[in-house]
Amino acid sequence: MVMCFAPDCKHYSERDRCRFFVFPSDEVERKRWIALLRREDEQPSRYSLVCSCHFIDKDRNNGPTLFEHNKTKRFSDLSSASGPKAEKSNIQILEDELSMRSTSHASSHLHAKLPISPIPCWERGNEEEEDDPSYSEDTPAINFSATTEAENYFLKEENEKLSEKLEKLSISFSYAHIQGNDAHILLYTGIPTEEIFMNLFNLMDS
Repeated sequence: MVMCFAPDCKHYSERDRCRFFVFPSDEVERKRWIALLRREDEQPSRYSLVCSCHFIDKDRNNGPTLFEHNKTKRFSDLSSASGPKAEKSNIQILEDELSMRSTSHASSHLHAKLPISPIPCWERGNEEEEDDPSYSEDTPAINFSATTEAENYFLKEENEKLSEKLEKLSISFSYAHIQGNDAHILLYTGIPTEEIFMNLFNLMDS
């Protein structure tokens, strides 16, 4: 558990919920942090940490600038910077918001009162025919017909392939299919030549 290196700060890394930052590795930035912290009694080690409460917006890149010794000066600077000018800005923002709301309300009220005039049929022309998909009764039939035709084509093609395979499988296998071909005889019987096969066949048949 490490205590914050900033003067008059009693925040601990394992106890408090604020974030803790290590000192920068860049030598110039490290010296700037040391100068801002004003710890003349001690130099930071590699284990020293500074809690995020001393950084503007809790952003490490801003450097440690928020301390007890400059709290009074800091608040006086903020109050002088956010005086009449800031108050005027807030009033202006409120006025703008009210103006936008009244304009929006008036516009919606006007639209609510105005009647919606339908477009005459002679001005619509073919818009209804183009926008309405159910205008033509033949359109779905044409689409379905094209889809059905394509499905029938692929089914017919698949049927022909299956029929061809079935026809090949139904053909009975006999010696006539390998007769005169020593390679096929060797493949199907394990006997190297047709002559040896016939000799063995005749021997077994006698």
